[in-house]
Amino acid sequence: MLWASTYVDSNSGAPEGRNTLVGGAGHDTLIVDNFSSLDGENYASTLTSQLSGGSGNDSLTATMLALAECSAVATNFLDGGSGDDMLSASATSGAYLDAYSVIENTLIGGAGHDILTAFADANYYHLEDDYGDPAFRGSAHNLLDGGFGNDVLTAIAAAGSGGFSELHGGAGNDALTAIGGEDNLLDGGAGRDTLTGSDGTDLIRGGTGADCLTGGDGAEQFIFATGDGSDRLLDFEDGLDLIRIAAGAAGFSAMTVIDQGLDTLVRFANVAVVLEGVDAALIDAGDFLFG
Repeated sequence: MLWASTYVDSNSGAPEGRNTLVGGAGHDTLIVDNFSSLDGENYASTLTSQLSGGSGNDSLTATMLALAECSAVATNFLDGGSGDDMLSASATSGAYLDAYSVIENTLIGGAGHDILTAFADANYYHLEDDYGDPAFRGSAHNLLDGGFGNDVLTAIAAAGSGGFSELHGGAGNDALTAIGGEDNLLDGGAGRDTLTGSDGTDLIRGGTGADCLTGGDGAEQFIFATGDGSDRLLDFEDGLDLIRIAAGAAGFSAMTVIDQGLDTLVRFANVAVVLEGVDAALIDAGDFLFG
C-alpha cells in the first residue's frame, strides 16, 4: 500500500500541494489525502493528485479539500491501467472573495472490469453581482472513462456547484449513472449498457448494442445513430424530452412510429427504440431533432 498526505497553509500566500503515486505491477492500494488550511485564509490554494495503478487489480482513492479567500483549485487524475480496478475521487473546493472555485476529477479505468466513482463540490461564498445580489462563480467537472471491460461509472456533482459530468463506458457492458449537474453527457459506447441520467438536463447515448436508457426528471436529449441497435427508453416524457437522430434519417418522414402493446416502437435505418409506457399517438415531429 502507498499512502500520501499533504497539508498546505500560508494565510496570505498561494500554496500548492501535489501528490503523485505510481503502483506499477501487482495488486496495489494507493491513497492520497490533499488538504489546504481549514480556516480558508490562504489567498489561493491549488491542490493536485495523480495516481496510476499500472497492471494488476488496483484500488485508487483520492480525497481533496481546497479552501481559499480568492482562488481554490482542486484536480484529481486517477488511471487504473490494466486489471479490475476500483477508482474513487472526492473533491471539495471553496472560495469566498472575488475569484473562483474549480474542481476537475478525471478517472480512467483502462482494460478490465472497473468501478469508477467521482464526487465534486465547488462552493463560492459572498460574491455579489452588479445589483448586490448573491452570485456564483464555480465549476465542478467529472470525466470518467471506463475503457475496455464491464464497468460501473458513477459521477456526482453537488447541488449549487455549477458542474457537469461526462461518462464514457467504452467497450463492454457498462452501467453509467450521473447524479446532479447540468448538461451531463452519458455515452455507453459498445456493448449492452445501462445509462441513468440526473434530474438536470442530460445528453444520453447508448451507443452500439442493446441499451437501457433512463433520463431522470430533467429535459433530456436521447441520441441515436445508424448501427446503434435495439434500445429501450424507460422514461421518455412527451413535450419535455427529445430524441436526436445524429445519423441515419434526415427528417421525421424517414421514421416509423407504431404502437407495440403498451409501448411505442420507433424505427429508422437499422435502429429500433422502444419508448416504454408511451402512446404512439403522442409522438410527432416535435419530439425529434435531426443532425
